[in-house]
Amino acid sequence: MSQCLCIYNEKDGLLNSCVWSLAEDAKHDLWVGTWGGGLFQFHEGRFIQYSKPQGLQSDVVLDVLAAHDGSLWLSCGDGLSQMRDGLFRNYTMADGLPDGPYSAVCEDQARGIWADSYPGTEHLLGGRFEPFSASEEIPQM
Repeated sequence: MSQCLCIYNEKDGLLNSCVWSLAEDAKHDLWVGTWGGGLFQFHEGRFIQYSKPQGLQSDVVLDVLAAHDGSLWLSCGDGLSQMRDGLFRNYTMADGLPDGPYSAVCEDQARGIWADSYPGTEHLLGGRFEPFSASEEIPQM
């Protein structure tokens, strides 16, 4: 069995090689979150860039989650973006998120979406993010 170490950078279409996060989706595409270049999809040997001109909230993507429903959740530093079928929905303070930097997003066993921020942890409920209370039961991740 032979293994190949592949190194990708700007010459391969990964226009910002300052990589902060990686995720593989159900179709085995690799998603790359970068600091300053936005989100890249590695599909069939080439990179496709998604950034602010395509609707992404920020070109800083700190965390990428490939959710069970086929969407991607992206922690963009100052908020969250959800990408479904190539379209973005950006979540901000108007959607219940507190003002502060976001570092991570995850999905629990019940398919709930959670966001980790400097002020605390938020849970998506009915299209809005609600703060997690220490009195709540912690779900299985």
